[in-house]
Amino acid sequence: MNQRTGHWLLRLAAGLWGLAATATLAADCPRIVAVGDLHGGVDAFRQILVESGLTDAQRAWVGEDSCLVQLGDLVDRGADSRQLLDQMMALEHARGERVFPLLGNHEAMNIVGDLRYVSPGEFAAFAGEETTEERERGYLAFLDMWGGESSPELRVRFDEQFPPGWFAHRRAFAPEGHYGSWLLELPAVLVLGETLFVHGGLSLDDATRGIQAVNTAVVQQLRDYAALRSRLTEAGVLNPLLSFADAFTIADLWLEARQAEGAPATDPALLQAAGDFLALRQADFVREDGPLWNRDLAGDEAAYASTLEQTLRAAGVSRIVVGHTQPDELRISARFGNRAYLIDTGAGPAYDGRVSALELTSSTIRAIYAGESELLAEIPLSDEQLERLLATGRVLSIEEIGTGITKPKKMELEWEGRKHKAAFKYVHIQKSGELTRFERAPTQFNFSDSYKYERAAYLLDRHLGMNMIPVAVFREIDGQPGAVIDWISHAVNEQQRREQKLKPDDPRLITTQRDLMQAFDALILNTDRNLANQLWTPADWKLHLIDHSRSFNLIKKLPKTFEGQTVSLPRWFYDAVKQLEQQKLEQVLEGLVSGAQIKALLARRDKMMKQIDADIARYGESMVLY
Repeated sequence: MNQRTGHWLLRLAAGLWGLAATATLAADCPRIVAVGDLHGGVDAFRQILVESGLTDAQRAWVGEDSCLVQLGDLVDRGADSRQLLDQMMALEHARGERVFPLLGNHEAMNIVGDLRYVSPGEFAAFAGEETTEERERGYLAFLDMWGGESSPELRVRFDEQFPPGWFAHRRAFAPEGHYGSWLLELPAVLVLGETLFVHGGLSLDDATRGIQAVNTAVVQQLRDYAALRSRLTEAGVLNPLLSFADAFTIADLWLEARQAEGAPATDPALLQAAGDFLALRQADFVREDGPLWNRDLAGDEAAYASTLEQTLRAAGVSRIVVGHTQPDELRISARFGNRAYLIDTGAGPAYDGRVSALELTSSTIRAIYAGESELLAEIPLSDEQLERLLATGRVLSIEEIGTGITKPKKMELEWEGRKHKAAFKYVHIQKSGELTRFERAPTQFNFSDSYKYERAAYLLDRHLGMNMIPVAVFREIDGQPGAVIDWISHAVNEQQRREQKLKPDDPRLITTQRDLMQAFDALILNTDRNLANQLWTPADWKLHLIDHSRSFNLIKKLPKTFEGQTVSLPRWFYDAVKQLEQQKLEQVLEGLVSGAQIKALLARRDKMMKQIDADIARYGESMVLY
């Protein structure tokens, strides 16, 4: 099997089997270099390939096991777009199993004939392949569009609007053309390991549809556009020289006229074709929130953070890398606590930008520029990896923390060359049928305080999509069974935050996460929430919740800390909590809590939903859910 065929089969597998196939594909990509929009910047592309160690000065591949992802927008705004396409195609042909170009919005525009940003030099690059016959056919179509007879003035106007090379360019980018056929093999969205790559962005709706469905739809809609436009052109409804926007306008007017007339003599199939064509105005390749045009990741972080978390979760990834939107200072931008990266730094000749690439390895994420690099993040382990580390890592040290009622211990573990800190909690108290009195807390009946609830809280957190509670697994240390819990490094607790007067630029990052904490604590009836076990990481202002051993009580009332309080919650949390049910919770919580405890949780859930719904009726949905 040659490399081209092998790469095609890998793409086919990714399309048929979705994320599982692309994740398997990433096993051969221990290092990924992602390059953003180039817009004809062939010299910039060659330079960054050398800077990132993928090729040498003679353009030979030296990247060994590295993989290249190019996020689209090779074309438009640069006279050398064709050279850039040729180099990318040659590179993919030679190193197909390691080179992954994506569709950008400008590639899609060229396929459908939206040529607003094609530079004169890009048309000129095709002039030598344009025949006299096709230019003359084009001139006749031009005369038909203008409703006039040939004249020197119209000939000049024709040559200005459709310069030499225009028709050969259109032929090359048609679905059966040299470049069009290649572009229509490319995905709009690619997942390699824990990272999703897309030109513009990915909406929650698209992530929920699935990567396979999005990629299939984008390519099919592009093909449908070309086929339907050709059908309407052959029928005389559209002129072949109409712009992308004007073609929709004319088709709309034609269909309205036929419908007004009752269309007695119009072929029903032609009417259907016109309707199908007009529906493509909202196609995935052109809509503003679609994968090729989406700019959500450049917006308000506080407003979009929870949606991004749900999007990443739906896509099964930890981070997203996009082009399309240029970040401030034309430097690669890490946003949303290193969950999103904007890498279009204006490398093309039309911008006063810089060449750049994003390097992702198993341990770090770096920005690469000409002559320099910048560490952006150390890649955290996935939940699955953390569970293996906490359960099997070699214990290097263990010591008393010295704080907390349950006397947890601090550990250092080693796993696959990594050193990692964890907490060990081993308290397990179950008092059935008796009252327990406390100095600073209400008397409790059937009091329990168990390390087992640390894992139960973690599992429920992940099921709901919160990602606020650290990974917890069971393990025996020195003969003592307990829970080993991921340690939150570089954090301050709520008491320290207040004392040091630390706060994010946007205060909503505090209030929205604390509202979510209050709702979750009410759901599991966590009676041990205090200022010391609310941990903030100031680098991303994410709230991490620890200490859940005193949770899952049999009390069916909401705690006073939540009852009667008005909170603002993300809609996904409201919907996820509303959908909780006994049998599913028994599976999610792995039998760590009893059926009676789950019934009590669901009773609290019902009261919580009633309270939230009352607030929605009183204040309006937009004030309560976002």
